Amino acid sequence: MAGNGEGGIEMTGSMQLIREFYNELVELKNARRTRIFFPEANEVELARKTTFEGAPFKLDYITNPSFFEDFRFSTKVKMADRVKPKDDMFVVAYPYFNVSEMLVVDELYREAVEGNDRRLIIFNGELDRIRSGCILLAQRLH
Repeated sequence: MAGNGEGGIEMTGSMQLIREFYNELVELKNARRTRIFFPEANEVELARKTTFEGAPFKLDYITNPSFFEDFRFSTKVKMADRVKPKDDMFVVAYPYFNVSEMLVVDELYREAVEGNDRRLIIFNGELDRIRSGCILLAQRLH
């Protein structure tokens, strides 16, 4: 949950695991073609200052929440604008806080991955949390 210590610890742990995982498996030349999406812009800033400081990966975000989001006013992040032509692999870090994050992941898949050689990895997406109204989304992402 937002603002709780356990959630922050889980996200920080996930961030560290992503870095360790990709340090072991992704060559430097491919790391520059890997874009890691975090749930929000403030997570990107935290990652740049801590776990991903000096890393060659491209860091980005999938949602841009605001104070007005509770009133259904938010800035839509278009995934087509976030993806760059040289991007080869996308990693989405822990998109589970709300369903809008998973809808953006679906948009990323449809616009940038489906039908080409790019890859998408959802890291700690907790797909089991998706309610019955979004089961088709979860199946589409597999």
